[in-house]
Amino acid sequence: KHEQKVKFKPKNKKDDGVKDDFGLRIKPTNNEDIDLKEQSFVFNFSKPIKTYDLTKIQLTNDTITTIEVGEKNIKWNNEKTELKISVSAKKPKEFVRLKLLKGTFISVDNDTTQNYSAIHPMRDPENYGIISGTVTNKNKKGFVVQLLDEKFEVIQKVANIEQYQFGFVKAGSYYIRLVVDENKNGEWDAGDLEKNILPEEIKIIQDKIKLKQNFELTGYDFKID
Repeated sequence: KHEQKVKFKPKNKKDDGVKDDFGLRIKPTNNEDIDLKEQSFVFNFSKPIKTYDLTKIQLTNDTITTIEVGEKNIKWNNEKTELKISVSAKKPKEFVRLKLLKGTFISVDNDTTQNYSAIHPMRDPENYGIISGTVTNKNKKGFVVQLLDEKFEVIQKVANIEQYQFGFVKAGSYYIRLVVDENKNGEWDAGDLEKNILPEEIKIIQDKIKLKQNFELTGYDFKID
C-alpha cells in the first residue's frame, strides 16, 4: 500500500467571486461582405444566454431602411451559446450595418454584451468563383459533398444534391470530398467494431483545385456504388 500526502495551495481571497470573461464572436466579422439574397449573422457566446432583447439589435440597409429582427428570424442551439439571425430584405445599394446596444444579451452569470457596430459591404459575384460537379448515385444513398480549404477545413457543404454547386467561393486552392452518408445524419460516422458496422465511405478528389476570381470550374464528379 502506498500513501501520498498532497497539499493544496490555499485559494487567494482576491479570486473569490471572480467570473470568467464573457466573450462574443460574430460572423461575418466587421467589413466582411455578405450575400445579396439573405443577410445572415451567427453569434457565438462563451457562456449560455439567459435573457435577450431583440429590440436592441439594429440592422439597417445603407443606414436608411431598418430591417426588423423578430423571433421568426432567430434560431438558438440547445445550449443557448449560438444564435443565428437570418433576414430577407430589400437589396441594399452598398452595405448593411449591424449595431448591438449594451444589454442586448445577458448571460447566466448576468454578464452583458457591450455596444457593437459593424458594416458589411454587399458581396460582388465578380470577386468570387464557382465550383461544381455531379454525383452519380444509382442506389440513392445519402451523401454529403464538402468543399475543403488547404488545411482540410470545411468551407461549404451540400447534402444529397446530385448536380451540386459551391457559389461565392474566394479565389484560392481547394479540395472536394464526398461522404457516403449511409444513415443520412448529415455527417461522417466512424462505425462500430462491436456491432460490425464499417466506417462510412469517404471519396476525395486528390488534385488540388485552383480557383481564380470570376471563374467557374466544373467536372468534379463522383460515383457512388
